[in-house]
Amino acid sequence: MDKIMDALEFLTRSAAVQDHVIKNLLQVLPLSSATAVDTRFKKAVLLRTIQSEVSNATVIETTLQVLELIEEMDRNDGVEIGELLKAAYFAATVECTVKYLALEGINGKYFEAVKRVWRGRIGNLEKSGNRSELVRDNAELTRWKNDLEAALWDAKVAKRLMNLNTRAEALQKLRAFLGEAWALMGSSFIEAAAATSNGAGELAAEQEVAAWVPELAANEEDKLVAGKVV
Repeated sequence: MDKIMDALEFLTRSAAVQDHVIKNLLQVLPLSSATAVDTRFKKAVLLRTIQSEVSNATVIETTLQVLELIEEMDRNDGVEIGELLKAAYFAATVECTVKYLALEGINGKYFEAVKRVWRGRIGNLEKSGNRSELVRDNAELTRWKNDLEAALWDAKVAKRLMNLNTRAEALQKLRAFLGEAWALMGSSFIEAAAATSNGAGELAAEQEVAAWVPELAANEEDKLVAGKVV
């Protein structure tokens, strides 16, 4: 199992491996018991999820959920919640709301986004007993919440918000957070081994893993199919 986890973390961190390959592996490999304890691998998967969205220049509400999970994991592990994580979450919440204002005005999806993101998601975090540090004592977040609510009835506020490039701001903050988060995790076991090997290098390690993991995945998928047949 350790070999599987090392290989998957390595592939998850590799930009050369496409998202669908990782998703397929996660579906067929026997990870239910391992992922319950391997927070490092869980975090790598969550970071890769954000990285995939950022690479497509999109910021969606899944991003908010992933950032909340990362904050919860760090808090449970006693890790200090960094300012870049807070800034990324804040910028993403703004973009997930304002983008609908630019598309449809104050009606329809914008109103629903205000209810869903700010009254719902943010409101629940603020009211929770174990209050998230993502929203704790955040004066700027409160100011934005008031502005986004005001845009529902104040045309001047709505126009000012529509003129902001909230997507660019969110993508910038998310990239900064990703850079810090990957750096703090350090190299994967395979990356570290490749770096210390004589002439093998990361490319050789990636080729070896790429050859081994699909074979394992195919074996596990065959087991699943055989089990269904029986």
